[in-house]
Amino acid sequence: DLSMHPRYADLVGYTKEEIEQSFKRYIPLAANKLGITIAELWERLERNYDGFCFDNQASVKLYSPFSINNFFAPVADPDFLSNSSLQLTFEPFWMGSAGASAALRSFLNVRKYDVTELLETYSKTVIIGNETMTSPVKATEVTLDQILLQSGMISIKEITEDSLQAATIVARSYKCELTNYEVASEFRTVLLAYMTNSNEKVIYHKLLLVQKALLAGDIAKLGNSLNQLLCNSCYDVFDEKDEKKERIYRTFFKLCMMSHLINANDEVSNNHGRCDLVAKTKDTIYAFELKRIQSDTTEAKFALLDEAEQQMVRNDYGNNLIEEGKMLIWVVLVISDKYRQVCAWRTIKRTYTAAGTQIERHEGLVEPIKVENQKGS
Repeated sequence: DLSMHPRYADLVGYTKEEIEQSFKRYIPLAANKLGITIAELWERLERNYDGFCFDNQASVKLYSPFSINNFFAPVADPDFLSNSSLQLTFEPFWMGSAGASAALRSFLNVRKYDVTELLETYSKTVIIGNETMTSPVKATEVTLDQILLQSGMISIKEITEDSLQAATIVARSYKCELTNYEVASEFRTVLLAYMTNSNEKVIYHKLLLVQKALLAGDIAKLGNSLNQLLCNSCYDVFDEKDEKKERIYRTFFKLCMMSHLINANDEVSNNHGRCDLVAKTKDTIYAFELKRIQSDTTEAKFALLDEAEQQMVRNDYGNNLIEEGKMLIWVVLVISDKYRQVCAWRTIKRTYTAAGTQIERHEGLVEPIKVENQKGS
């Protein structure tokens, strides 16, 4: 078994030195096209495509060859600098590689995990012993840690401090994390595909619609786009008796929104309370309050919008974020228990001038996606 021997640590990936040598001519061209320095280019390449580690000394970090090759592919075109259509993007190319997500998707479909707990667990460092990493994988006994390790979704970051002095390598344990941003994006997409009983390629364009709507600040379209995904979701994912109420929706919406342009976090606290979700774009911070409703009347929906806004005012959600210099907008999304879709929304933007507090509100209802609402020919 050579899989974790340091001598073969760089067998299945690119080291930084190999990229510097093999793509020497392309690197400055890529940086120039992107309008950034070479150092900044390396920072982005590392964040997106580096971090694979397979040796028991945790000594060698590798870049994904598939992703690096695809990233630099446009640079090889003779017209790269003059042709504006040849663009460089830090896309999640890994999704189109060797089908690394297939094993995870199959495993989840059989074992039925709590997606919220999975996301919380693997968004942090996990400790995995050498035995788990090196023991033969049997279909009937495989663990989730082994699936994620074997697929490359999580990688070794370092040896744990308490096992550095272990008498044998077998006694070692390792700190492991999602390998890089590209892989983390794929991991989230697989979880969302599991929740919607589909595959990553099917939902990918729907995720783009959600993200584009938020980036444009179009909350009405955001609600419609979220509903396109929600109506595909497995019925048993949503527990009507869940004491945590909006918990599964927080997870679902967070998975939908997160991208290289949107940073989303759930249960963000300040000194007054905790809002359900915060999504940050380049120039705007959206603080979300989610509410579930059983009634289908318009009056009840708007009453709940009012209640949620009062809660946000009372708890001053986002007061610990405004120092970032971005515009803060409160967003209320009301979710119908009947349709399990977003049914109403409101945005509140509060600005402070010499004349006092200025409040700008926008709101609306979202028509549920159902058979009787389909358009006739």
